[in-house]
Amino acid sequence: MWLIVDDCSSDGSYEIIDEWQKAHQWIRILRLKDQRPREIGFHYSEVTKAGFEYMSEIVSLENVEYNYIALVDADINLPPDYFYQLFRKFHIYPKLGIASGILLSRSRNGYVREKEPPEWPLGAARVWRRSCFEKTAWTITFAPDSVSTVRAMLAGYETRNFDDIVVLQNRLTYSGSGLWNGYYDMGRSRYYLGYSIFYGFLATIRFLLSYPFYIGIAFCYGYFSYFVTCQDRINDPKIVDFFEIRMISKMKNWLKRVTVKEKKSK
Repeated sequence: MWLIVDDCSSDGSYEIIDEWQKAHQWIRILRLKDQRPREIGFHYSEVTKAGFEYMSEIVSLENVEYNYIALVDADINLPPDYFYQLFRKFHIYPKLGIASGILLSRSRNGYVREKEPPEWPLGAARVWRRSCFEKTAWTITFAPDSVSTVRAMLAGYETRNFDDIVVLQNRLTYSGSGLWNGYYDMGRSRYYLGYSIFYGFLATIRFLLSYPFYIGIAFCYGYFSYFVTCQDRINDPKIVDFFEIRMISKMKNWLKRVTVKEKKSK
């Protein structure tokens, strides 16, 4: 069963989907009325939560049996057997709680791979084992995908993206409302998740050295505008501790690589 959430579209999408719904019993539509500017944080988590809750009502009323729950963004192109391949992964790995393929995003120079560690499923095209979804829940936060993944890990589930399954995205990640706004929101989300000020500086430098350079300025503005104004952070010490440990581990690995390179150069 597919539920398509129409987030106050004005381009005729609702009318098209409504025709699909009439023609196919397995398609449903939920049209939201709270029109707000596109925002990848709290508003996105509210939209998706509304969809999950609506679908939960439908499957309960119609006694639908299911084992998996999926979330797919509208600008994603999936291979025809995407879900079949992922369901096979769940059968192979009994502890797998959230899974996805890897993401290739369209850029000016063709498709480029989005760099995510193997334990980090895509937010744009992920599948949950039902027990994992129900145990960890989907909450309204500034960074719902990250929070969902970490809660699954903390609950003892494995999380993966599989590089033998490829997903195409019609744009670069964080560019839905422009790269400036996307990286500004990324900076805010990192602050919200409890990332340290040291990380804020390092990430700013990293993005300043990337193309286009202004994404570093946008990230810096997002992170430190929240830092200076003492905005609220996620009220979950376990998640904050997780990201703190993760950043320390990344720094240690980076220092090891730098040390090895220096020894080899000598």
